Amino acid sequence: MNSIIKELQYKLSNNKFVIACSTGPDSMCLVELCKQANLLNNMIIAHVNHGLREESNIEEEYITSYCKESNIILEKKKLNLPKSNIEAVARQERYNFFQDVCNKYDVKYLLLGHNADDNLETILMRLIKGSSLAGYSGIKQEFIYNGITLYRPLINKSKQEILDFNDKNNVKYFIDKTNLENDFTRSRIRNTITPLLKEENPNWINAVKYYSESIDGANSILFKELERLEKEFVIYKEDTIIIKNDWFLKLDIYIQKELLFDILKQYKLSLINIQTIFDHIYNSKDRIITNIIDGLNFIKEYDYFLFTTKSILKEDYCLMVDKNDKYNLKNNNILEVNENICYLSNNKESICYNSIKLPFIVRNYKDGDKIKRISKEKEYYQKISNILTTLKLPYLDRINTLVIEKDNEVVAILGLKIK
Repeated sequence: MNSIIKELQYKLSNNKFVIACSTGPDSMCLVELCKQANLLNNMIIAHVNHGLREESNIEEEYITSYCKESNIILEKKKLNLPKSNIEAVARQERYNFFQDVCNKYDVKYLLLGHNADDNLETILMRLIKGSSLAGYSGIKQEFIYNGITLYRPLINKSKQEILDFNDKNNVKYFIDKTNLENDFTRSRIRNTITPLLKEENPNWINAVKYYSESIDGANSILFKELERLEKEFVIYKEDTIIIKNDWFLKLDIYIQKELLFDILKQYKLSLINIQTIFDHIYNSKDRIITNIIDGLNFIKEYDYFLFTTKSILKEDYCLMVDKNDKYNLKNNNILEVNENICYLSNNKESICYNSIKLPFIVRNYKDGDKIKRISKEKEYYQKISNILTTLKLPYLDRINTLVIEKDNEVVAILGLKIK
């Protein structure tokens, strides 16, 4: 443990820091190591009482007494957890609390007591449940989260080494008896699987360390490649992300999936969601418009596909124009009408139309709408949907296309220059 003490001195001698302390053997070992590194004046302890065991209050009383005797700042919180999904909720509540404590004291380091056994269990859990490449690398020794460095000095030390250190230095700690039960996935892995793996390889700590470093290194290379691809080929427009079909399909399938995960990470999509997107991309249909999850829609058309938070539903729109005036239409369009002119303007351009006698209606186009065309002095009617297809008008623009209807006949398509 001497190397850890030196590392703590080097990193934290000039920095205040928070220790997440449960009073278990790992976190109390961490407190003792900081004490031996002469860092008591820099230390703030954050303790969470989960309220799930009778011993929780005793542990809280102990850490309160310990901090008072050692003149250490203590911040504590008692949780009121739901009956379901306890592990995930408790973890989130803990980290929210630790974040608040770090912000309160303007601290940039949060020390956590995770050890090599924890790392092995985490890797196995993620192998069982499925994860990303970054997830398979296990627990990082240092990781910046919301501006705070999560630092785990014990990540390469086994549980047994920590217990031996505590016994040698008379460090008092408490054992959470629920860890000995098999009610949770991590506990089952800890109690039934990892003992067998340790028997197979007494040098398991180095094996796990090398595995984590290898996966983490591969993930770093992947991250840089994804960053390059996104910068060069992915188009971001307001609430829309656009990707060219031909370019995307030339990529390795693994890179395709990781790219989708990365550009859509804010939506926290599952593997099933990504597979659904894949099915749409590789579908032979020329056009697909669908919802992926609430708030995220997918469109494939022409030579690209896109993701958007904009609505993919056509909204009914109808406006009676019965006097010379300026009319504010949807999508920031303005229609100006007087006796000699009728033109549409927006932020980009203005389009002039022949004078149309009042009154008339401005509305969304309908699939069956037709408009009169003249070709070589011959009149004929053409479906508006065919015109929009010929112009390769994007779906999101199609559903917002407005027409002018006069005497039950479409006389103009607003916003388009038709040859």
